[in-house]
Amino acid sequence: MNEQGVFLLDTCAMVQIAGPTPLQADAAQSVEQAANSGRLRVSPISAWEIGMAVALGRINTTLTALGYFNTFLERTGSQLCALDPEVLIQSISLPGQFHKDPMDRILVATARHYGFTLVTRGRAMRAYGSQGHVRALAC
Repeated sequence: MNEQGVFLLDTCAMVQIAGPTPLQADAAQSVEQAANSGRLRVSPISAWEIGMAVALGRINTTLTALGYFNTFLERTGSQLCALDPEVLIQSISLPGQFHKDPMDRILVATARHYGFTLVTRGRAMRAYGSQGHVRALAC
């Protein structure tokens, strides 16, 4: 499946968009255009990561983790992308060298599987993109 022009936000990008720190200009413009045209996606894996961050006090919010996540989807017009067994299995055998964090691996596998551009602050994911294994946009 190939959905070029669709952007998948990694969890850090979600938190950055929801918080006071702006995205880099190029990323902000691309994300805004994608949001306005229904081309912005979020992985269910990010819900788990948001839940952990709220539980550990890394995200300061008066909302529950689920409330934070759902409010983000609503305010940005993001759509939840599918997370099927094929993506989970693909995350185990990504080409080239990539670190072992299972959540990052699932996000990368999701972007690769669907042909999305991954919007990320993560150095490892950006470096993986520079190697040509996934389209990545620094935020």
